[in-house]
Amino acid sequence: MREPFPGGRIGVSLRPLAFLPHSEAVALAREVESLGLDAVWFPESVPGKEAFGLAAALLAATDRLVVATGIANAWARDPVAMENGARTLAEAYPGRFVLGIGVSHPETVGQRGHRYAKPIAFMRSYFDGMDGAAYEAAVPIHPAPRIVAAMGPKMLALSAERADGAFPAPVTDAFTAEVRAVLGTDRYVVVGKYVAPGVSVAEARSVFATSLPFYNSLDIYRRHFARLGWSDDDLANGGSEALIDAIVTAGDDAAIRAGVAAQFEAGADHVVAVLVGVEPQPDGLRRLAEAVSGL
Repeated sequence: MREPFPGGRIGVSLRPLAFLPHSEAVALAREVESLGLDAVWFPESVPGKEAFGLAAALLAATDRLVVATGIANAWARDPVAMENGARTLAEAYPGRFVLGIGVSHPETVGQRGHRYAKPIAFMRSYFDGMDGAAYEAAVPIHPAPRIVAAMGPKMLALSAERADGAFPAPVTDAFTAEVRAVLGTDRYVVVGKYVAPGVSVAEARSVFATSLPFYNSLDIYRRHFARLGWSDDDLANGGSEALIDAIVTAGDDAAIRAGVAAQFEAGADHVVAVLVGVEPQPDGLRRLAEAVSGL
């Protein structure tokens, strides 16, 4: 049976951390910590800050906050650099670093000068390289959990085989239950839950609709939504209300709390809140923290 997730129960994904000036990024991470949220996740994108450098800066500037790459791009560094970078941070900050790792998208890998390979074969070989990485420095007491960005059945199965868990997003309650069934009882299920605290359902629909062109531009998300039961028509013209309402939980504290609690009931170990319709600044974070307090 798995131990409690090292990153606690509830984290928040903050894309701005990868783009803000250092002082502002640190202030935002400290705000997350002060509000009692367990972890902060941030993406690694081509034009943004490098993931391990940013993680080190945020860890150094906070006291207890867990910092997680969400997601470190496997194409941005070789397997030895990925593994030993995670070891370095895990040794320096015991129990406070989580390695979220993923294969990215064909549409973006070319921007790094690479040619996208078959993702399952690529990641299997990549994990071989990570597992075989030589390391003669101090070994971390608490190794960083390896959490794989996974939505499709094959990547979820590989996560169960070669990692400590998986991180699908966006999710529905039913899909989270399916992920738990694939991963079994000894792997972590980390999910990206889209929430709009203090925002009306109508406004949340309007805001999330602006994100759908991004999802439509990436094949992995189109296939993910299809597996969730949605058609191309649901994704067109700003998205159907049924699709958005299934993905985004909006409303008052009780609604947000119920939406997050449902993910735990479906089998999640750690819920990463993705804010919709509110700025990821103190007021939006405070609303989230108040809604999920004690879960």
